[in-house]
Amino acid sequence: MKPLSRRGPRRKRPVTFRLHASIVGTEPPLFRWLEVSSELFLNDLHEVIGASFGWVDRASHEFRCGPAFDDPTMERYICPEAVEDGDTAVPEEQVRLDELITTPGDTLFYLYDFADLWVHHMVLDEIKPRTAKMPRARCAGGMRDCPVDVYGGVAKY
Repeated sequence: MKPLSRRGPRRKRPVTFRLHASIVGTEPPLFRWLEVSSELFLNDLHEVIGASFGWVDRASHEFRCGPAFDDPTMERYICPEAVEDGDTAVPEEQVRLDELITTPGDTLFYLYDFADLWVHHMVLDEIKPRTAKMPRARCAGGMRDCPVDVYGGVAKY
């Protein structure tokens, strides 16, 4: 059974979303504060996450929206490689961030590397107004160095 779409309408005017992005299971916590335009598409957010955490894009990834990472009602948004492999979930380049999160406390999951299972939990912390001079995305801080790509997952970290 295909999950119901979790996508809502796009904002008429972009705002800045302040996201708290943490890697699930790391102790002490490994996280970044990301400030991104609400009009970013998920493929653009993938690039921001990769640059902020230090991933070098050697592995597949996907986004998930729902109450928990492994919830059966979760809707998945997939990378181009998964589309080419025949996965029928929603292509990430068709989905804007503001379609999935709208209110502080809303969450989104990002899975990087299906072998190592780096699960990122992103929470919308704050909504700020945007100006034309603001960057579309930036890492506004964080804690802990990220492990190297293809490292072996949280257990080895």
